[in-house]
Amino acid sequence: MIEGARSPGRASPRKPSPRRGETTFARALLTVALGALPLSLTRTACAQLGPDGSRIQTNDYAIDLFQGPVLASTRVMGLGGAYVAVGDFIEGNTQNAAAPAVRSAHALDYVDWDLGFGITFPSSLGGSDFFNTGKGRTTIPTTAEQSFVSLELAGNLQFGPWGIGAAVNTQQYALTRAEASGDRLQSQIVNLNVQLARSFLDGQLFVGLGVRTIGLSVLNTNAVTQAERTLFESVGGNVEVGTLWRPNGAAFRIGAAFRGPVESQVDTETTTAQVLFPGTPEELYLPNSVRLPWQISMGFAYQFGRLFNPRWYDPHSLIERTDRYVRWRQSDRERRRERLHANAERAGGDVPAAKAAIDAHLDLERAIDERSLEEAANVTRQRLRERYRDLGRFYVLVSTALHIDGPVGDAVGIESFLEREVNRSGQRTTFSPRLGIESEIIPNWVVLRGGTYLEPTRFESNPAGARIHGTGGADIKLGQWDVFGIWPDHYTWRLRGAVDAARDYFGWGLALGGWY
Repeated sequence: MIEGARSPGRASPRKPSPRRGETTFARALLTVALGALPLSLTRTACAQLGPDGSRIQTNDYAIDLFQGPVLASTRVMGLGGAYVAVGDFIEGNTQNAAAPAVRSAHALDYVDWDLGFGITFPSSLGGSDFFNTGKGRTTIPTTAEQSFVSLELAGNLQFGPWGIGAAVNTQQYALTRAEASGDRLQSQIVNLNVQLARSFLDGQLFVGLGVRTIGLSVLNTNAVTQAERTLFESVGGNVEVGTLWRPNGAAFRIGAAFRGPVESQVDTETTTAQVLFPGTPEELYLPNSVRLPWQISMGFAYQFGRLFNPRWYDPHSLIERTDRYVRWRQSDRERRRERLHANAERAGGDVPAAKAAIDAHLDLERAIDERSLEEAANVTRQRLRERYRDLGRFYVLVSTALHIDGPVGDAVGIESFLEREVNRSGQRTTFSPRLGIESEIIPNWVVLRGGTYLEPTRFESNPAGARIHGTGGADIKLGQWDVFGIWPDHYTWRLRGAVDAARDYFGWGLALGGWY
């Protein structure tokens, strides 16, 4: 995984008017958010599923895609998933729709970007009750050694008070067929989040609006011909909104997020059959839809030591006076050029030589002005760097969160779907309290974090019920490398790791990113 790759700090375009679009954006956000509320209260009609433990013999059911363990970035994992009120960097994209607009103290440019990538293989899932069904170790049917893979990709683009964020997670499962037909079925689940966020009130209030989309595809790949055919496809989406309050100079933040429920719709043009392998022991009834429950997240974070909420200064605003003066000088030069050219023409003589001398002199003035503007920008950036260094390094961050996930009617879990056996999921609203602590114990070298959270079970048949997770992680500073000129000069890298352990579960992750 690569996290925190940031822009190299090239010159940025001039910022737009700071108030432009605030009213329109806020009004649109409120309208869409309120429009999603009725969807969150809609219940699905009862499906004809048999009792738990029976064979799935109907298409009139859904898959509950509720995610119990914290499968997120290593920092979020290490903090026990308590991140909705922190919101920094791309780690916040999956936790709060307002996160893409949050500026860090070390951000020195009007335009900035951030990237992250992660992948999980079966080694982190095997031997676990991954879905917390209470049935023992997860037994995903397999036709190949790598029957499960999870891929995550996220990115942010920030320009002034605005931020655009995106995060995509793809999960792939192999499906069993006993017959030696050469066919290999794959179930692919894609979860896409796209967000637009903006800061208000001098960078103290952040509001974001986004869309999250899910899709389920079942593909048939023939091992002999390598031909791939889509047997089933279902796609759906809904809105998500988020907000973050971080008063400048204060030591706390408050965050909240709402995600509307998602129920996918079956694409009848690509779906070739509703039952795979009919009349065989491997008979598989495909679901009518894939569903994500509505979710409400809220949190509070407090930081001791280093200032938690330093004001972000727009570098363009800090050199605005110099920029205006340089632009006025340029306009004045053009007026002088016209006047001096006219005087040269009236004086006669070698007019082209006279005009060339005038142009050379004025061009020299322009070069001097541009140089002074560049120096002002460099001095400003240096002062902002010094301001960031003066904040100090030592801190202790305490973050809390509560995640509430709604019910999903007539649904089974992923494992139940793959096993062709009814095990109802998501019949009740579930709650997940979370707590995380982080500190830079060795200034400018080592960060440690730990956390805990309660993972509820979505299965009423689970006799063990919810389970408590303990998480931990660390950042270790490595060294400087510009990656053959691709990254900024003197870019400092860090190695980050995290672990997550609970009853019948263990997960871990590594990441490489920037040290700030």
